[in-house]
Amino acid sequence: MSIHETKKIRGYCTLCAGLCPTVSYVRDGVFTEVRPDEEHPRTCGLCIKGFAGPELVYNGQRLQYPMKRTKPKDEDDPGWTRISWSRLL
Repeated sequence: MSIHETKKIRGYCTLCAGLCPTVSYVRDGVFTEVRPDEEHPRTCGLCIKGFAGPELVYNGQRLQYPMKRTKPKDEDDPGWTRISWSRLL
């Protein structure tokens, strides 16, 4: 058994309404790749959005915490501020 084991996790892509069956690969806790689940009865090829899953998860511009708008939408600066997770409950 290798120290660097890759886990295969079956699921569904939720990036569009197709809900394509997928197999995600996680190595050392990092989501590295997603492929169509060829063993699923409803298998289909993934679209470009589906294949971009790992890139979307680790994108540097992805929000890491909740934000609240403090000014109206039509303002030049909507005035986003960070809020705590507990404020969402």
